[in-house]
Amino acid sequence: MSKKKPVVPEILDPVPDTPRRGRRPIDLSTTAGVLEELSRVYRDARHGRLEVNRAAKLTYILNCALKAHELVTIEARINALEDAHGAKS
Repeated sequence: MSKKKPVVPEILDPVPDTPRRGRRPIDLSTTAGVLEELSRVYRDARHGRLEVNRAAKLTYILNCALKAHELVTIEARINALEDAHGAKS
């Protein structure tokens, strides 16, 4: 009789976040906040405080957030221009 191995869930990223003692909370609601966090991830990876694979994952996510901020900003500016143009007509 063959025994089946138990299914063990895979841990995708077992490395915990770097400690944030004494640092301000991360503000991802602004472009400047996302850029600041991208810089922190780069510095932490560069100085060996963060594994490069984890830094790459975080950078990808932060770049997605940055692109979303850019799209929202552009959309708001286009809407403002369209509203101003519509008011003149």
